[in-house]
This record gives sequence, structure tokens and C-alpha cells, in this order.
Amino acid sequence: MSYEIKLALYKEGEVSFYATDLEELSKRGISYTKAEVFYNPDMKVNRDISVAVNRILRKDGKSASIDLMAATGVRSIRWAVESDVDRVWANDKNPVAAHIIRKNVALNNVEDRVKVTCKDAGMLTSELMEIGIKFWYVDLDPFGSPAPYTRDSLRIVRRGGILAVTATDTAPLFGVYPLKLFRYYRVSGTRTHFHKEFGIRALIYFILMEATLKDLLAIPLLAYSHLHYVRAYFLIERGALEFRKVIEENLGWVNYCECGNWSTTRAVEPPGRITCELCGSRMRLMGPVWIGSYKNKEFISRIMECVPSEESRKILKSLADEIDIPFYHDLDLISRKLRISSPGVNKVVEKLRERGFSASRSHAEPKAIKTDANLAEMIRILS
Repeated sequence: MSYEIKLALYKEGEVSFYATDLEELSKRGISYTKAEVFYNPDMKVNRDISVAVNRILRKDGKSASIDLMAATGVRSIRWAVESDVDRVWANDKNPVAAHIIRKNVALNNVEDRVKVTCKDAGMLTSELMEIGIKFWYVDLDPFGSPAPYTRDSLRIVRRGGILAVTATDTAPLFGVYPLKLFRYYRVSGTRTHFHKEFGIRALIYFILMEATLKDLLAIPLLAYSHLHYVRAYFLIERGALEFRKVIEENLGWVNYCECGNWSTTRAVEPPGRITCELCGSRMRLMGPVWIGSYKNKEFISRIMECVPSEESRKILKSLADEIDIPFYHDLDLISRKLRISSPGVNKVVEKLRERGFSASRSHAEPKAIKTDANLAEMIRILS
């Protein structure tokens, strides 16, 4: 039986590879998500940063990586070519994708370092566990939610290794569908003006709790929101004894009001709902979520030294400059309510600092400000 699809030759980083011809799909009115061999050019930044992380691990003598859902294999092949990883495993359950991965591996002359398999991700992780194969770097990048695959992925990360997770189901994660948010991530929430950062913190909480079921500790090293996805990197350690300290210091809840006001509470148990000090409405309790830092400054600094693109470096620089305070204010939203022109972000950050507040831009939104000033203080400054 023959199976024919139209391929195109692409180049990304130092790698050439075949994937479904996206231009041909577009002419036929078909979305790239329906491609026989999935390839999304918009995820290049995601892959660039993964290349940099693998370069760091390689320098540290940790050279074994797996991509559980490899699609074209471009990410996995880039680790071998650009990060010089000794042992790379590229897997995809789609037989057509697995065939194309092998074709791309041969095209880039890395057959000696990239192993290709065609298995369900959960089945593969179970088999690897049985024979005792683990990796210093595990990449989980599914189409949609990573929730069904997280527990299995954690099983094959070596202690001291890194688990990288992508979530593209941003509608549930950002609170657009509260019931799905709770079902997938065990977090209660709704859509807010800081929904992108809420999604980051909800994902971190979920991965942390999944790790505890294996007596592991998942420590966030880097997390960000970009385009249509959330991405997070975790250091995986044995941590049953340290878990209590971590959640007491980093777990929290959000009281949110429709007027845009909010407050956070650092606690394991849910606090009571409170009344909004601005409008008098009953605030909605959301959480639990991670309210600690979602970036390790040393880790980001090392990545920035070897990340292979300026666009990736720009995102990392924005993350490095952020202050470690949960959530942000939306300048456009506040300005509309005050019926004034929206001011420049840098100008407002400067005014906040002059008045003794901590303030910075947010990587997640161009018109957002992270600050320890509350909404009432922001309104006073903008007025």
C-alpha cells in the first residue's frame, strides 16, 4: 500500500528537513494543524531555547535527550547538530511522521546519534522505565494539553535532569473555560487581564503536584508565555522531604474582582473570599497556583550566552528584567476605565519607581506592568 503526501524542504537553525508543504495546504484552505507531518514555524523560538538548554546540559556532561512527540524531528535533530548531544531519541506515534523523521535524520547525517521510534508516548515511557533508560532532558510538546502525558514523562527524567513542557491549550489554561482548567490542571480560575501569567503559574502548580506523586520535586527554572503557548522548564530532583517547605513558600491563591482589583495570599489551604476595597463586590477566589519565582536568573543568563536567535534572546532578556511579583496591571484597561489616553509603559514604570514602588515591564503583554503597587495606587498615578 502506497501513501503519498507533498513535502517541502525547510531550513531552521543549522538543520534542513522535510515536512508537509504548508504553502500547498494553505492554497487548499487547510490549516497547518491538519498536516500529515506536523510542522509549525511559529514554534521556532520554542525550539531555539531548547537547543540552548541542551547546550548547557552538554557542557555539564549531561548528554542524553528525548523528544516524545517529535513530528518532523527538527527539534531532536537540532539537538544533535547544534547542541552536540551524544544520544538523542526522537519518537512519534504517527507512522508517517516516524518515516519522515528517519528521512530527516539521514539528510543531516546524524544516524549514529539519533534513534527514531514510532510508539505512543505513554507506552514508550513505560518500556523505557522497565529497562532502566532515563534521560538528562525530556521534552514534552503535545498538540493541546500536556496533562495526560506529564506523569509518564517524569518517570524517565534522571535526577538533576530537566523536563521541558509546552501547553498549547491556552483557552482552558488562561481561564476562558474554567471547568476545563479545573479538569485538566486542578486549578480554579476565570479569565482575567493577567490571564497569561495566571496560565504560567497554573501549569507550574500542576507539574509540581504531578511530580510529588513520584516522590519528586519539580523546580521551575524558566517559564514564559509566547504567541499561542506556554512553555516551562523544570529541574527534577528527589524531593519528598523538601516538598512541604516548597509549597509553604511558593503556593498561593488569588482573590480577583471584576473591576480589575486583585490580591494574593501565600497559603496551602484556601483562604476566605474577601470584599473588594475599591468597588465593594465579593471577590472570586482562584487557585491554587505557584506564586513564587518562575525563573532562575543564573539559568537564564547561561541560556542567553548560547541561544541561537535574537528573537529568543529578546524574550529571555524581558524575562530577566521582570521583577518577581505575581501578575501585572493592564495599562490599556485602566486607561479606558479612566477615559484617558494610555501612557507609555516605560514612563509609568519610571513614575512608580520614583514613588518607591518596584516596577517593570512584563514579557507576556506589551502594555502590562508588574509592580507591588495595587490598583488603587495605579489609578492615582495614571490620574
